[in-house]
Amino acid sequence: MSEYIEVFAENTDDPAIMLVRTNLLLADEETEVYLTIQDMEEGSALAQAIAPVEGIVRLRIEEDYLTVWRDLKVPWHLIISEITVALKEFFL
Repeated sequence: MSEYIEVFAENTDDPAIMLVRTNLLLADEETEVYLTIQDMEEGSALAQAIAPVEGIVRLRIEEDYLTVWRDLKVPWHLIISEITVALKEFFL
């Protein structure tokens, strides 16, 4: 496991969707798709760690990145900040 975590947020053409890339392996071979918060709360350990982040409405976990859908009322900087904290607490 890496001693540090890099998190890079990448905008998409859709203001409700952002890619969050990391230097970590987030999912092995299978992509994890969570269509609701309830799905996240019942999903993998990583999905459960991210589920409490306010503003997320849908999540996809792939090898080294997350695709995050948000409630447009919640600013991205708050969501990305909380995701970063969740990843650090989960992996370190």
